[in-house]
Amino acid sequence: MLRRLRKIFPKMLGYPLAADITEISFHPTSVEIYACNIFTASILCQSFNIRFLHFLEPLLSVGPKIMTMREKELFDENASSGGDRDVCVNFYRHFEERDFANAALLEKVDTHSLLNVFQDASEEVYVDTGHLNGRGNNLVARAMADVIKRPP
Repeated sequence: MLRRLRKIFPKMLGYPLAADITEISFHPTSVEIYACNIFTASILCQSFNIRFLHFLEPLLSVGPKIMTMREKELFDENASSGGDRDVCVNFYRHFEERDFANAALLEKVDTHSLLNVFQDASEEVYVDTGHLNGRGNNLVARAMADVIKRPP
């Protein structure tokens, strides 16, 4: 398994670092780097007999949540300041559709999307566009626990 990891690392050396990206826009390479990180973590876990689960986290700009007034304000403030909505939407779309060069790496990675976890939540769950309050954390924890309880 570790031999497979060694084959991936040389590919990653040519990727730009996040610090090299100065404008707020979607970069397809970011999905490839993320996928390599997920794959690496899953291989390391396998080598130690640890079950690996990957979760796509919910974000205010992605998913079907009905926003409260405060969440709508956060969303609008973020959008007016050149925020990350398009970046997040494109990133998640590319990831979920496996629209990137090394998508085959993730075929055996146990991935679960939490993008719909707030679809029935009418109360406020976000404190900003990506961080959750106690209620939001509770809903995410319950959704993750349901997945963890399932047999592999």
